[in-house]
Amino acid sequence: MPFDAQKAVLDMAEAIFEASYPEIPKHKGCVFWASAMAQSLTTFGVQARLCAGSAQWLFRPLPPGDGPNAFSYVFDTKEAFAQLERGMLPEMHAWVILGTEHRDSSKVTIVDASSKYQPQQAKEMCGYDWHPDYMPPAWLWMTLPEMAKQEQVLYMPDMTATTMVRGFLQSYHLRKYGKSPSIY
Repeated sequence: MPFDAQKAVLDMAEAIFEASYPEIPKHKGCVFWASAMAQSLTTFGVQARLCAGSAQWLFRPLPPGDGPNAFSYVFDTKEAFAQLERGMLPEMHAWVILGTEHRDSSKVTIVDASSKYQPQQAKEMCGYDWHPDYMPPAWLWMTLPEMAKQEQVLYMPDMTATTMVRGFLQSYHLRKYGKSPSIY
């Protein structure tokens, strides 16, 4: 999808996020960003699927030297169920995937509208300062072959995490609006 079209989709996703989730801080809402992005893409006629699991971003150069060099959300199934029992979403990251209808992994694209917030999250959660050369894009829009050729980001989908996110969003929308978008 051309850059201008991506920007239009992102602008609509931001409007959906602001209208649908005003109580959610933008930098803490990857699940809600994924939902807004999937709704926006669907409006543009693009088949989008929610996805969740683990994700990692390098925030300073390799080798690690004196401390960590990656900021991660790591989904752990056992811990996830314990978190759910406490009424909390487990540690995970959520994004959208496109192109799954082709059954050709070279056409699958990862779209993450929350990538620009990772430096703020890393600072708040872990005290990490992001190196200027490693700043994530305002939004990530990358095919699997492109992802395989770079070393700065890694997305690892997990079916259990994805199922949890979809169920959570269905429940959230049913409670808040009395209906749930058909994308879940």
